[in-house]
Amino acid sequence: GEVFKIDSTVHNYLENRQIVDLSIDFDPKELEIVEEKNVYGKPGCFEYKKSYASSSKTLTVNSQSAGSHVILARALKSGNVKINIEATGEDASDKVEKVVKVDYEGVKQFLSTPMLIDLKNPFSKVVTIDLPTNVDPATVKIEASISGNILGPALENVERFM
Repeated sequence: GEVFKIDSTVHNYLENRQIVDLSIDFDPKELEIVEEKNVYGKPGCFEYKKSYASSSKTLTVNSQSAGSHVILARALKSGNVKINIEATGEDASDKVEKVVKVDYEGVKQFLSTPMLIDLKNPFSKVVTIDLPTNVDPATVKIEASISGNILGPALENVERFM
């Protein structure tokens, strides 16, 4: 699935420093938290490992300041996904629910199945399409088209020219 960052920022508008427990929760059937591991020592070349169903962190946020926590999440399904972020401090707390629309870009794949169709007789053909195991069924789109071979009639008469 698609991997994206969730950046949670906690602002402290109070006069005292706050110790804040920050938690990020969601349906584990929709998202999972992943860690990135730099594979080749180059920026942007990552392998994702270890999956988690939620994340929590304790932040110390000074007065009139902000603290943040960033996680990587992998979408396990497409569509609208709810993310709940809760910050609980010593003197105040807040909770936010955000809906993120996940839309897989995917990779187009083409399959060509040539066959001869005799239009004088009824015709039926079953074509099997193998899908990857990690595909989200809600994102599958299949298009079919039929194209006549424009060289067919010319090839029938080619032996007369030789």
